[in-house]
Amino acid sequence: MSSNWSKLVRQGVAQWQRAWSRSHRTRRKSPALLTISTEVGACELLENRQLLAAVNLTYNGKAYNTTVDGVNDNWGASVVYDSTFTRTIQVSTTNAGGVNWSVAAVDGFTPEAGYTLLPAANITSLSPSSGNLASSNATTGVVVTISTSGLTASTKYMGEILATDTDHVSDTNPIFFVFTTGTGSELQPVFSSLSAPTITYGTTMDTISGHIEAAGKFPVGDTVAITLNGVTQQATVDIAGNFSSDFSSNTLQATTYTVTFVDEATAVGYLPAPDASTTLQVNPAVLTINVPNQTMTYGSTPNPTYTYTGNVGGETPAFTGALATTATNFSPAGSDWPITQGTLAVSGNYSIGSIVFTNTPALNQSKLTITKAKATIVVTPYSVVFDNLAHTATGTATGVNGEDLSAGLNLAVTSHTNAGLYLDFCVYTDTTGNYQNSAVSVYNKITQAPVSITVTPYTVTFDGVSHTATGTAIAHNIWVGGVLSDVDLTQYLTLSTTTHKNASVYNDSWGFKEPSLNYQPASGKIVDTIGKADASVTVVGYSVTYDGKSHVATGSATGIGNVVLAGLNLNKTVHTNAGSWSDSWTFTDPTGNYNNASGTVPDSIAKATPTISVTGYNVTYDGVSHYASGKVTGVGGLAIGILNISGTAHSHAGVYSDTVTFTDTSGNYNNASKSVTDQINSAQTSLSLSATSVTTGTATGQVTLTALVTNTSNSAMIKEGAVTFNIDGADVAGTQTVYVAGNTTRYSLTVGLKGSTAGLNHTLVATYSDGVSPVNFLGSSSTKTINVKITDTTRTIPSPGSYGVAYWSSAAALTRLGTVSTGGLGYLNSQLASNSLYLRNGDGTLVSSFASVAAFQAWLTTNSGSSNYSAVLSTQLACLKLNVYSYYIYGTTWIDGTSLLPFSPTLGNGSGIVTVNSLIAVANSRLQSNGISLSLNLEASLATLFNSMNINSAVYYSSTKVTLS
Repeated sequence: MSSNWSKLVRQGVAQWQRAWSRSHRTRRKSPALLTISTEVGACELLENRQLLAAVNLTYNGKAYNTTVDGVNDNWGASVVYDSTFTRTIQVSTTNAGGVNWSVAAVDGFTPEAGYTLLPAANITSLSPSSGNLASSNATTGVVVTISTSGLTASTKYMGEILATDTDHVSDTNPIFFVFTTGTGSELQPVFSSLSAPTITYGTTMDTISGHIEAAGKFPVGDTVAITLNGVTQQATVDIAGNFSSDFSSNTLQATTYTVTFVDEATAVGYLPAPDASTTLQVNPAVLTINVPNQTMTYGSTPNPTYTYTGNVGGETPAFTGALATTATNFSPAGSDWPITQGTLAVSGNYSIGSIVFTNTPALNQSKLTITKAKATIVVTPYSVVFDNLAHTATGTATGVNGEDLSAGLNLAVTSHTNAGLYLDFCVYTDTTGNYQNSAVSVYNKITQAPVSITVTPYTVTFDGVSHTATGTAIAHNIWVGGVLSDVDLTQYLTLSTTTHKNASVYNDSWGFKEPSLNYQPASGKIVDTIGKADASVTVVGYSVTYDGKSHVATGSATGIGNVVLAGLNLNKTVHTNAGSWSDSWTFTDPTGNYNNASGTVPDSIAKATPTISVTGYNVTYDGVSHYASGKVTGVGGLAIGILNISGTAHSHAGVYSDTVTFTDTSGNYNNASKSVTDQINSAQTSLSLSATSVTTGTATGQVTLTALVTNTSNSAMIKEGAVTFNIDGADVAGTQTVYVAGNTTRYSLTVGLKGSTAGLNHTLVATYSDGVSPVNFLGSSSTKTINVKITDTTRTIPSPGSYGVAYWSSAAALTRLGTVSTGGLGYLNSQLASNSLYLRNGDGTLVSSFASVAAFQAWLTTNSGSSNYSAVLSTQLACLKLNVYSYYIYGTTWIDGTSLLPFSPTLGNGSGIVTVNSLIAVANSRLQSNGISLSLNLEASLATLFNSMNINSAVYYSSTKVTLS
């Protein structure tokens, strides 16, 4: 920048500083700040230069809207001009002829706005010229129009507000502005009518007020700081320019205070008023002194007193000096003397207003009257031991000047001889006129004389006679007839309280009291003893047999002179139950004159023998236990316990020799026993024999024999024994089916009749035998003749289930059949061995096992085409078993709808039953009514089904039907 530009810049800054100084030359506080609020563009700080846009002005806390026309950079910010940084204003204008800058009016006041234009080289003219100060207007503010030539429309120009001694860098097309403020139209107010009313010390409140005005206008709302004695309070100016504040004044001393007023210039448009002050006077509080008539004792120093009123808050004023009087220490009693103010005064916060005198107010005097003094009387009492002589106290009387006044003191009243405590009054009578008559009391004491006392106790054994202790009482150093002597006072010794006759240890009291009371009374304790005598005690025991009654030993106790004594206690010898004892007895003397005693005596009660009665039983066998009956009694025929009859319990037939026993639990009876005979006779039975009709075919016929054995004596079940079946004179072997129902047992046996022909009769015999010893049931038998009948010659054998039989006969089944010990065939053999499955050959015999797979398949082929219904049924059953096994092991089966034998007519000849699960479901519903529940395990379920078939037998041998029930 050229030196010419620098000079212009310095001139512009100096002009702004002069304007600022003029507007603030009257202020005593920190100067108001000129705030330039802008919209920031780019906001970069480069060599102490901040880029700004449109300018706003804040002066003395008030915002003035300042605008520069044509501004189009709207970024917003606010800064305060503080003479530290260079403020750069960037403006753009659409008017090539100039730039308008305006400051709007606020609250009727606007500061004067000055500016300095520093033209750039390309600006050819400025109007108005640089440095002019534009006047403000209270309504419109100020508008400055800067006319130029050489500006280019719609072009941004840079401007700066410069601080002193700050370097800067010129920008393209610069226009420089320096804004200034002046005094404008602000008013200068002044204080007037300042008031601080005079108060008296102790006043609690004082109101300080004043007035502030500027050319007939009032800075309403302005704050005035009022300071009194270091305390500052703010007052607010009202619409009439007045202000006031109440100050607490109760701590102000009686003196003169300066009150200062400072305008804090908070009202807009007003300069601060010059400081002002006034004075506050605090006057002393006024006291009233009261001097009453007074008295003074003869010999005292005169010191008249007074009271006062008017002091503040109960505080004590600072008095000096004293009241005055002409009386002296020894002015005669009864004389009067004047009291005046003398040198009495007060200082500090108080003054004396008036002194009120009582005796002669016109002469400002009160009266001081001299009263009689009290003489000092000293009487020395005495304290002596009674010796039968008279004693008198000593004493003196002294005046206030030390003079002896003892002649007026009477001590004769203190003379005494007998023992006692005396309250004596010694009277003083004055003869000078300056002392009061008076008396003094003293206690004089003559204590009782001591007495030497001896008391001797006694120790004896009880003999029925009274005993008393002995003793003496002697007083020493007593004047009798002018001679110092010993006086015998034994007659006043009381020993009657030591007299006793009964045995005991006595803590006895004795006493001494002489009636004249000149001797010390005395008392004491001694121990007198009368020991107990021994009593004579005799006790006799007893020996009896138990009879249910109580027994007690006998005895007696005697004392001195053979007196019968109570107190012999034989309660512990009392017994009722049997036993032997060494019992204790005690003697407790109720008189207290004899020693207690104790001892033992033998007593015994022997056990009694009980009576047992018992009745045996004779009954028929009924399967339950029987017992003999009886009881046991003791003394007086009373039942004494439970008779043990467990040894008579029997349930089987027979004759028994039993014993009942009694075991005593009371301890009063001997244990005992008794024999009894008991008998249970065998029950009668009957046997009913029946047989099914014989069915014949090409093979051996079959018959089912059934024997019903019934207990005819009672309802007992027949659970033992067996039935032997005989056909045509020969016993028949085989496995019987036994079923027990109530008192009837069913025995069933299925046998074959080889070579039977139609019309042939057979003799059947069934015999029941108990088979145990002794026999509970007697045997019975029955004979029946049957005739062979042909009933199924026209019966059609059902289809053997061609698919199932064909499969298990084929080579495809070899793997699943396995061998005789494994696979399906092994499973089939195990079922046969455990009697879980019964299979028949064509001739009616049972199959025990299959020797090989080929043997099984040959059996399957032969029997499925047999004319024997049982053989055909066996092939169906074997195939069903194997299919169940296959289903269980491999999860597949080969049963079809035509392969199932109709086990019951209700099964519909296989229709609708296509799986093993379906068969199980039907079987389950049929078997549940008989209490059989099938599990989910297929193997176990089918085993239950087949067992049911075998038990009912109808699966194999019915000539008319096959059922599951």
